[in-house]
Amino acid sequence: MPYTLSISPLLDDGGFYSAALPSLTGRIFSPPPPSGSTATPLDTATSSNLTLSFTSAGVPPAGSSAMILTEPAIGGDFLLSGLVNALPPSPAAATAITLPTAAMSSADIAAAATGFSVAAIAIPAAIRIVCGLLSAGTFIPLTATVGPATATTGTGSITITVPGSLTVLVLTTRIVAHDRAKESDITFYGLQGSQIDTERLDRGPRTPGLKLIWLQKRRCTVP
Repeated sequence: MPYTLSISPLLDDGGFYSAALPSLTGRIFSPPPPSGSTATPLDTATSSNLTLSFTSAGVPPAGSSAMILTEPAIGGDFLLSGLVNALPPSPAAATAITLPTAAMSSADIAAAATGFSVAAIAIPAAIRIVCGLLSAGTFIPLTATVGPATATTGTGSITITVPGSLTVLVLTTRIVAHDRAKESDITFYGLQGSQIDTERLDRGPRTPGLKLIWLQKRRCTVP
């Protein structure tokens, strides 16, 4: 006995099928293929008056499966079952509803997206603690900011750019040395563990006049 599936009722509120019912192609996979991959279906069928008959002896499958119905005339999906442990008994039925569409110009979409932003939000304490532990206290995120967004319209496309920044607390190395040529102190900052230009620490034939080295936490914003 074939396994039959009917699209009933079809509530065509969008008026897409007022002239004729769609022709559908159905495929059943068992087991369902991973997302984005291709696989050979267990069985295929083409609809007649919104009813599909799957004639393979392996349908319905004993294990998990997935069903997809497509509408070849427009190249889109009509029904996606997702993973199901068991298909419903035959004859099965599925309800389909269409909704009216509303046109929206690219300029309107761009205007709606432009200016979108999220004010600085505090990073949850748990994330700060984990980052601090993983970085030995050298990188602790404090706040995140998103936007403002900008939208650029093109021929058949809209490009939306959403910038963001992260304010973090970093552990830096601060070195204060004496520049004898200029008779002034020079201060160097560098991330903990980074190389610091020691050649400029002291100028002159005498022993470099290194005054002080210590670790200091500094707040900076990373785009």
